[in-house]
Parts: sequence; structure tokens; C-alpha cells
Amino acid sequence: MLAVVHFYVDVIKEGRLLWDGGHALVETVDLQPRLRRRKAEAYFRDWYHLATGLKNGAEYHYQTGEYPLTLLNLHQMAEHLLHALHLVWSNYKIRTHELEKLTREATAFYSPILQWIDHATLEEVELFQLLEQAYVGVRYKPESFMVSQQQAEALLEKVGSLQRMIYHACLEKLNEFYPEQTGDELPSTAFLDLEHLKTHTLPHAELTLKKKALEHATLQIKEVARLGAVKERELEAALFREEAERQAKEQALKREEKALRRELKTRKEKEEALQRETEKEQKLEQALQEKERLESLLRERGIDV
Repeated sequence: MLAVVHFYVDVIKEGRLLWDGGHALVETVDLQPRLRRRKAEAYFRDWYHLATGLKNGAEYHYQTGEYPLTLLNLHQMAEHLLHALHLVWSNYKIRTHELEKLTREATAFYSPILQWIDHATLEEVELFQLLEQAYVGVRYKPESFMVSQQQAEALLEKVGSLQRMIYHACLEKLNEFYPEQTGDELPSTAFLDLEHLKTHTLPHAELTLKKKALEHATLQIKEVARLGAVKERELEAALFREEAERQAKEQALKREEKALRRELKTRKEKEEALQRETEKEQKLEQALQEKERLESLLRERGIDV
């Protein structure tokens, strides 16, 4: 129903007349203060309740170390808070996810909100841009959307300050419409508190952390086992190579020994042959000497040789 109302409000504010059927549009009328507060209370209750749920998500993901998801929840928390501010003050919801646009549009009726995006340093500008990018980055480019713990903590504080500002601004406006509560109980403050998060672990986050620690330990054990198996295979391969090298050296030594034996045998055979030649020469020399002696003896006896 509210979407239909917003459509016709946009037609009146931004539409162009294409054809006039002669029927005048109904003039808007101001609601009675009590009815105005009741409607604004409903907006505040619904949108602040959603923002609180997103705050819980941001706290949980911060404590479990999932910082991109922390920023996605913070972005949505800030967006819901700003929509609550718009609806309570102006009874109108802008259709955008851009936090800066929502903030600047809100300055038309609540100027202090501008200080939330009034950045004093380049670091603050980059932080706000990171928060703006989280809406698309975490959903569609999770592999490249990187967030550090320090960035997450800075933005937790920043969105926490926005939450406090809008909560009190909406209460002021509700009381301005009508001083008494008209519907169900208003949302509790449940403000985002970074210091409390650092010192008190949420029960469900603690369980997740223990589960993650167990998974991490299991992965470490598996990795150690894998590395052990790799080392074992490397050791077996090294032993195999050493054994192969040893056998190759043994075979080489055997070949060298065999060659040396052949060489020694050849050398011995040569020595024996040389010795035989020497003995033969010696016998031949002795025979010649004996011949010469006999010839000399015969000549002495007057026998011609």
C-alpha cells in the first residue's frame, strides 16, 4: 500500500501533464497530530527494528573476522536508519541505496545529519567510499573486495554514531508531532558499541569462532599429514636415487676391476712373451759363442772350417 502511495506522490511532485481530463487532483491535507505520530511511529518501529537486526549481523561478522560481511551489514544498517529518518520526518522514502544521496536529501529537514558525511581527512573519504561500495562489492565481487580489521572498526564507530543521531532525532520529531506514544512500544536503543564488542564475545559468535578454530586445526592436521606424506614420498625417492647411484657405482667399479684385470693379464702375457724372447736370444747367443769356440778349437788343430 505504501508503495502505491509513494508512486502517486512522485507523480504529483515530478510528473508532467500529458492530457487533462478535466478532473482536478485532490489537495493534500495535513494529518491530525495524533495520527501523524502514529504513522511516524510505525515507520520508526519497522525501519529501526530492521536496522537493529542488521546491526546484530554486523557485530556477529566482526567478531567472527568476516569483515566484508561486516561492511555489507553496516551499509544496510545505515541505509535503513536513513530511510527511517526520511519516513518519520517527511513521510516519504527515496528509492536509492546511495548513503550519501540519502544523507544529503535528509539535510532539507534535518541539517545535523550532514556531519555524518562531513569528512575531515582523505582517510575518512576513502572509508566512506568503502562503505558505499560494500553494497555491490560484497555481493558481486567478493574475491576482490578486501576489508581490514581497522577499517571495519572505524566504520562500526561511524555507523554507530549515525544510529545514535537518528534515534534521538526521530524521538524528537515524534514528540514534536504528539507528546504521547500512540502505538506499540518504541524500539530500544541497542546502540552499536565497538568497545563492548572488543571485550564481550557474543554467544553465537563464540560458537562460530570455536567451530572455525576446530576447522582450522583440522585443516592444519590435514596439511601436516599431507606434508608428511610428501616428505615421505620425497625420502623414498631420495633413497631410491641413492640406491640406484650405489648400484651404478658398484657396476662401474666392477667394470673398472674387470678392465684392470684384463690389463694386468695382458701386461703379464707381454712380460712372459718378452721373457721368452729374452731367453731365446740368450740361448741363441750361447749357441753362437759355442760355435765360435768350436771353430777356434778346430782352427787351432789345423782343420779348416
